[in-house]
Amino acid sequence: ERMIHNHEVPSSILGPATENVRLGRFFCAYLLHISQKSSNFAANFKLYNVMKKILCLSVAVMIMTGCGFMKNSTSSNAPQTTNTAATNVASNALSAGQGAGNALMQLYNQYKADGNKYDYKNMQNALNTVTLLANCEGLKTNYKDKTYLKEFGKGLIASSLGLVTQNNVETVTSSLVDMVKNSETVQNATTQAQNTANTAAGYANTAAQYAGAISSLLSAFGK
Repeated sequence: ERMIHNHEVPSSILGPATENVRLGRFFCAYLLHISQKSSNFAANFKLYNVMKKILCLSVAVMIMTGCGFMKNSTSSNAPQTTNTAATNVASNALSAGQGAGNALMQLYNQYKADGNKYDYKNMQNALNTVTLLANCEGLKTNYKDKTYLKEFGKGLIASSLGLVTQNNVETVTSSLVDMVKNSETVQNATTQAQNTANTAAGYANTAAQYAGAISSLLSAFGK
């Protein structure tokens, strides 16, 4: 069995343009053969030249069309590049907003139940405060990212059951940004209790540090 070397290309893998040229040459030779065998050689030879020009033009069109098809096919089959990083950021912002919105809603419900007071010593309030801060952590580095803020706001609205609306979402988000962007405590909000011997004391300590900011935020809803 003979091996095919690099300089030998099997006809089965020739491109469309090469195949068109080969067919054109074969057809031209066939026309010339017919003309030579005919009794009226001069007239047929003139017809041969006309047909040859038409055939060459057709082959040229087929070659151009074939190349265009191959280019378009290659282009359409190319993988679509997506901005995965941006998609992940938006997804994370939405999820964080949902977590923050739920914690905020629970804090507000307890705030109203306690006569419009935020009791940071209340264990449930302390836990919801830590949860709120943990979900707002991304605002520290993304507070200038309009896409992040927009998706975070969507999450707030979706999970706060009417507390955060289209009318006040920007104000609420801005208040949360102000609460966390210059704070170092929020980075460890979710782990602080684990690093403290008394879990309740760890949560309460975090809640106490943000008592003023949380009270102001809750009172702003005015419901």
